[in-house]
Amino acid sequence: MEILARVMFRTYNPIWFLSHHNFISPCMTKLKDRLKLLPLPTLLGKASAILVTLLIVLYSVWYTSVGQFPTFPNYTDNGYTNLGEAFLHGQLSLLSKPDPKLISLQNPYDYEQYIKVPFERDNSYYQGNYYLYWGPIPGVISAGIEGITHIRPPDALLVVISYMGLSFLLLINLMKIRDRFFRGAPSFSLTLFMLSGLVNIPFLFLLGRPEVYETSIIVGQLFLVVGLSSWMAYTETSKPFWLLIAGLGWGLALGSRYNLVISIAVFVSFIIVWIGQEGQWKHFGGKVWLLLAPLALCILGLGIYNFARFHNPFETGLTYQLTNPIKHFFLASYLPSNFYSYFFYPLNVTSRFPFIGIYHFSDTKLPIWLRYSADSLGKRFDPVMAGLLPSTPSTWLLALGIPLAVLLGTSYRRRRPALSNRFAFLALILTACMVQVFFLLIFFYGAMRYLADFYLLLTLIVAMIVWRIDETIQSRPRLRICLWVIVTGLVLGTSGMGLFGGFDIPPQIFQHYNPVLYSHLASYWNNCYQGLKTIIHTLWIPKILHFVLHGAG
Repeated sequence: MEILARVMFRTYNPIWFLSHHNFISPCMTKLKDRLKLLPLPTLLGKASAILVTLLIVLYSVWYTSVGQFPTFPNYTDNGYTNLGEAFLHGQLSLLSKPDPKLISLQNPYDYEQYIKVPFERDNSYYQGNYYLYWGPIPGVISAGIEGITHIRPPDALLVVISYMGLSFLLLINLMKIRDRFFRGAPSFSLTLFMLSGLVNIPFLFLLGRPEVYETSIIVGQLFLVVGLSSWMAYTETSKPFWLLIAGLGWGLALGSRYNLVISIAVFVSFIIVWIGQEGQWKHFGGKVWLLLAPLALCILGLGIYNFARFHNPFETGLTYQLTNPIKHFFLASYLPSNFYSYFFYPLNVTSRFPFIGIYHFSDTKLPIWLRYSADSLGKRFDPVMAGLLPSTPSTWLLALGIPLAVLLGTSYRRRRPALSNRFAFLALILTACMVQVFFLLIFFYGAMRYLADFYLLLTLIVAMIVWRIDETIQSRPRLRICLWVIVTGLVLGTSGMGLFGGFDIPPQIFQHYNPVLYSHLASYWNNCYQGLKTIIHTLWIPKILHFVLHGAG
């Protein structure tokens, strides 16, 4: 009986079967060997980062389902879900048809005319059909999901999937950057930068409003980071396969969010120079071809897609959109007000849950010297706005870049570093981030959702700056402790503001689609706040502070 039991255990136990037939045993052996090489603090730090990443993913599902998972309320009308259904019906235009009054207009693109008839705002109208002027890739993905499941995807699904993918990719990139360039950095910092990169108001804003704009942005970010991760894998392994994936990732990013062409152009130009400096000119053409071929095919596909819709390969539909009249898409005059709005526009802090509120944009909250006639210039702002510095305190760590720049400048003059080192990688990310920011600053429309176009790159920059500063002060333990106390405080502040502020993001999905849960949350946190106030007053902290500041008198 004992022998029979052993035979049945080995026959019906898939783990034993696979491990003893050379399926997973080599992989398990390699994993064990790598784990043995890791110091215990590093191992614990990476394990905590993985655990936090999983918790972030679970929170994103809970948040977008309004606490009703596996049910996702359809609280928006995501144009990409509609586009996916149109693709499944074999057409490039949306299934919804324009009102006959719009079709009969002499000039349907004259704002004074089409504003008087029913129309679908922000869609592109061309020859009797509605189109989307955003990239088609999210629509293709939505069509694939609906084609396989035969169920209309929830409007939030693409945003959640992209957010989950970005969570794991950001973790992988942070681990690779730390292991490759900053081995002495504390591994617990991986957890901090995961929190600052994903649990914040700019990214929870996308989760809280999974509409066509936000879907285009986050799917574009997913493929942009796929390309960057693949490039990093190539620099480690020198396998041409990763160049192919990098080019494909950036091509799909462009097909999701057109204005990412700026960051992609920076990445591709840098990589071509990098490959050239490898010194293997014999293989230069082949490697560059692997990178550019999938990107070129994606661009060609977009041109065909646009030509089939608008008879112009370069027309995305922006010219035919039905929205507020646009006089100038790009002007240097937009830069001052955009700069203030993106970086300094205030948050609304209250004493009631969710404590962090997001103001509706108003010219009155701009400094007097920035107020001007928006109508005369055609400048527009989204109704919802929050500045990066007030909403994400972790970005204050960019100030450490000033002493770091002095340090790098001195080092660069002593010895010119090769393009393969961390200085070059930081320069690459920084350049891509800066040109993307500049594009937004001169664009006619300012919106908080656009912060996500560069926020993940900014997170990598902050991580590298902090790790480099930490490396510089390793011989000064007290100063190092102060650094990480400040970093931890700013990151926790960023994530805390994101978690609470997420409940106030219009359309305030919890209040409208799960009011019972929202009331429970509000009651709990309001009680916590009142309890904290009681403790502070009981401990006489205000009087102590008054005594310290003003003396006994």
